[in-house]
Amino acid sequence: MAILINNHIVHKILRLLSYDLLVTKKLSGKVYLPALFLVLSTEASVLKSLKTKYPECTIKNSSYFLSKDEKKFLIEKFPTKEIASYYNYYKKSCEKSSHVFVLSDLVRTHKQFLLFEFEKENLSQIELLRFLEPKEYMVNKKWYKNFYHKSPEDINKVDSISGATLTVSSTKFLSFLSMYLIDKVEKYEKRNKNTN
Repeated sequence: MAILINNHIVHKILRLLSYDLLVTKKLSGKVYLPALFLVLSTEASVLKSLKTKYPECTIKNSSYFLSKDEKKFLIEKFPTKEIASYYNYYKKSCEKSSHVFVLSDLVRTHKQFLLFEFEKENLSQIELLRFLEPKEYMVNKKWYKNFYHKSPEDINKVDSISGATLTVSSTKFLSFLSMYLIDKVEKYEKRNKNTN
């Protein structure tokens, strides 16, 4: 399934839907939006990318659905941020098992996409996958190490970067969100493991 949309209305529709393009192709003056990007197929694309990145690992995708109280907590903590009802995550099994989240957030007017990897409940990697703002708003990838092995309460203690304030704020939000989710996912998986 594919959607063909005239160039001049693409951005209006995407802003209304709150989606950004990862992949676009221009065909005779029109932009081709693969349905692949729209929610479910995006997960297939992320899963394929992770399997390519870690060919020696088994990767399974799952979803965590927030309870009403969990969603309310996040909305109250981050009233200006878009909070979904569910988040997809990936369980990576190889020498070390880990959980991977691919999350996005609006920085200023465009999104950034970050990969968060947790070994047990410890954040062990943040990787910038896509940054749609101008490059001068990007942070140095070494800065992400400030979040490793931290608790959600420590996130606001991470130093900001001059000239990238909005990116720092977005990254802190996504880091908190990923840490919040891993806690919930770990508890959920333990409960399900004990009931089986």
